[in-house]
Amino acid sequence: MICGGHSQAKEPDQEIIQMANNLRSEMESQAGFTFTQFNVLSYTTQVVAGINYKLKIQVGEKTIDVVIYKPLPHTNQEPTVTSVQSN
Repeated sequence: MICGGHSQAKEPDQEIIQMANNLRSEMESQAGFTFTQFNVLSYTTQVVAGINYKLKIQVGEKTIDVVIYKPLPHTNQEPTVTSVQSN
């Protein structure tokens, strides 16, 4: 792993799946369409002033790459979607 870089791809656990499900409507809004399927395939992490999660999600016929920023716990802020890219 490169310092400041993303981790190796990992299989999603329940915490990652729940975070993605909670932000699905925000992802759909940014993508500009409603997902017919929603299956988190893999993710990576990057430690910043919080954690960036880069998720690969199957949303029907295509996959999307989503970046979710989760602030440090002491900020009491919720995770947010920072980008959505269709493949």
